[in-house]
Amino acid sequence: MIELSVDLNIKNILCRMQKRTGRVVLKPKEGQIIDELKQAANADLFGIYLFDKNLNPYSQVATQHYEGFLDHYEEYRSFDPILHNVLRHGTVMEASEILGSSGWERHPLCQFMAQWRLSHTMQAPLVLGGEIIGTVNIARDQSRGNFKDTEVSWIWNISQIMSQLLEKNTGRMQVSRKPQKNCNEQRELVIETDGYGYIISKTDHNEKYPDDNIVDFLIQQGIEENLKKINTTGCLVAKKTINTSPPDSEQILIITTAIPSCNNRYLTTVIYSSLLTPQNQLDLELLPPRTKRVAEFLLRGYSNKMIARELTISENTVKDHIRKAYSLYGAHNKAEFAWLVNAPLKIC
Repeated sequence: MIELSVDLNIKNILCRMQKRTGRVVLKPKEGQIIDELKQAANADLFGIYLFDKNLNPYSQVATQHYEGFLDHYEEYRSFDPILHNVLRHGTVMEASEILGSSGWERHPLCQFMAQWRLSHTMQAPLVLGGEIIGTVNIARDQSRGNFKDTEVSWIWNISQIMSQLLEKNTGRMQVSRKPQKNCNEQRELVIETDGYGYIISKTDHNEKYPDDNIVDFLIQQGIEENLKKINTTGCLVAKKTINTSPPDSEQILIITTAIPSCNNRYLTTVIYSSLLTPQNQLDLELLPPRTKRVAEFLLRGYSNKMIARELTISENTVKDHIRKAYSLYGAHNKAEFAWLVNAPLKIC
């Protein structure tokens, strides 16, 4: 790999990106710098993204001739496992290291990249004021093989250098975002009812949330509607989405399923989220058969203990399958997984 001397041109590129939205058109000298970065990374594609306060890309530059790829990549951004892990861990992430070679090859993003003769990819964070405000992205074709340790170190060093340059530029234009809501703070309820919706037990996995009588009423209505659908249509699972009113607008997903081993007993999982949208949904076909079965039970609201009993496996094995499923789909927890996945069940 060639050595890269960071000069005024890189600083100018980053400064222009901070001031503009969309794809930044590079001047000839700036385009040459991006090509040098691509060559130094032994890559076919080199790109830089800056994010707005909602973590959506508002400015970007990249190697020429990949404009179409970048446009279509936005359809996959919400379930990009590399990006999710960069935002979670704040360090360099490589696709095959996260999912394993076979897992990455089955992922829709990898299959999309293959259409552009790209295969191996990794991302590194750009940090400003202690917060991630962008990424450095590189990708290359299958023939170049996996990234070496020296190449991983190189992109990490480049991202740190660019982060320092962004810090210096903030006197002219501050680029920042609000802290991302911790996904673990999202509320989740598990409610057991009879066939009429009468609550037998309720477990709140985040008890710091105050009770809300209006929301509880909406949830009760949602459970009753789900029970009616199950009983009248014979479907295995029913789900309903409700939206609460401002200022604390939330989307609430209510999933109800019958408990096979108990007559007239139903389990409902209620997931609150203000961050997720039910778009770009996937199915479970990417998962290995046993992991898929675990994921199906998980989406029906089963606890780890219930899944272990149904599949005759240990709870630790259940946890391993759940971690594998989350990683493959780029989800942090069940709230994100439920929104990203369109489970292949008969859901009303």
